[in-house]
Amino acid sequence: MKKIIVTVFLITLCLSLLASCGQAKPGETSGKGTEDTESVTPATTDGPATEPPATEPATAEPAETDPEEDEWVTANRVIPDEIPEFDPSTVELYSPEEAMSRMYYESANFPTYCPKYRSIYYICPTFLYDLVDRQEVDDWYNETVKPDIENDVEPTEMYTVNFVKHFHIAKEDFERLSAERLHDFEERAEKTGEKIDTEDHEIHNADIIYTFDNDIINNYYLRDQG
Repeated sequence: MKKIIVTVFLITLCLSLLASCGQAKPGETSGKGTEDTESVTPATTDGPATEPPATEPATAEPAETDPEEDEWVTANRVIPDEIPEFDPSTVELYSPEEAMSRMYYESANFPTYCPKYRSIYYICPTFLYDLVDRQEVDDWYNETVKPDIENDVEPTEMYTVNFVKHFHIAKEDFERLSAERLHDFEERAEKTGEKIDTEDHEIHNADIIYTFDNDIINNYYLRDQG
């Protein structure tokens, strides 16, 4: 009986020892070190690379703008519903070579470029000079006309248009003095027989001048209307 009890005791002891050997020690799990309990997203190495976010294009500096247009010019500009066209039959045009030989600014200054426009484009509006202080006219001439003469270059704007805008010449005065100029030509023609239907006697078209639109003006005064 004692042998049976001892045998049972030994078997129980062995089973207890085996069970204790199979349990994990504190801080260990199946022989692996303790893992961090927080979720960590591993770096992705597979698949296409992620493109960096698009960057906004650099903002260009605003381009320099021309000074604001003279308020007087804006207020006095009139664009006709129908733009007048030049009628070549009303004026005897010169050849470019003849026009160049006749065109002058001062007694000894003749341009050497072939004139793109009719003669009236290049002349100074002397018929308007009495509306302005003479010293101011001289200053305008020295600043606007003289540099073109000295550099022998074609003006970028009709001198009459520049003068009107610079000195704020009213259209009524312009038309009145243009009519007087035509009357003077006609009187001279009666007395001397001088032809006044030639290019260098052309009268300004006020409706064109007071558009203050150089595209319209330049197109109207082009020598070649073809």
